[in-house]
Amino acid sequence: MLHGCAGAWDLHSDWMNRLQRWGYVSLLVDSFKPRGEENICSPGQSHTIQPSRRAKDAFGAKLYLESLPYVDPNRTAVMGWSHGGMATLEAVQINVPSSGPFQAAVAFYPYCTRMYILNSPLMVMIGEKDDWTPAQKCK
Repeated sequence: MLHGCAGAWDLHSDWMNRLQRWGYVSLLVDSFKPRGEENICSPGQSHTIQPSRRAKDAFGAKLYLESLPYVDPNRTAVMGWSHGGMATLEAVQINVPSSGPFQAAVAFYPYCTRMYILNSPLMVMIGEKDDWTPAQKCK
């Protein structure tokens, strides 16, 4: 799970609990605090930590999860919100590390800039009237 530009908050705990009830293992990757950031939502700050860098964090988390005896390495997914949704899009478009691609991806209201060939099934959840991350850009 990849948080948005405001960092990790209660929404992510709610999702972790929901996923656990559904029988999934989840891991929230904090891409900000280890890099000295708390929040990158301010104008001009949103590119402090690039989504492509966070996609690499997602693959690192994937490797960790796949090392756990109770995780099926053939059933890993990545999901992210806003800036984390952008990182999710990057994770399913970048050159895949030797660990292989994610088996699924969900991006909640990402800011879509470009879409190339995907290496994983992708679902984008976005509102048509969203004025910050316009759905039209994701078509």
